[in-house]
Amino acid sequence: MMKEPHNQTISPENADAALTSLIETMRSSRVELGERISAATALGIAGGDSALSGLTTFLRVHDKAPPAVREAATLAIGQLLARAQAAS
Repeated sequence: MMKEPHNQTISPENADAALTSLIETMRSSRVELGERISAATALGIAGGDSALSGLTTFLRVHDKAPPAVREAATLAIGQLLARAQAAS
């Protein structure tokens, strides 16, 4: 049986906490690789200045992070920048 997709919007007061949690998940070496990749991907989907800042800081500071996580972060940045360019 397939689950219904979640189409809930995060309230503005919870958005910063959600983004912070995603950034921390992506950064943490104690989190499984797939979860870290998913967190980076989710930041690219979420968008916004906080997500972009978290992704770029991650790439600058965590140069020894697994290549797959760094790649996901790079792709997420590309997604954010492409969306911003298309909107302008």
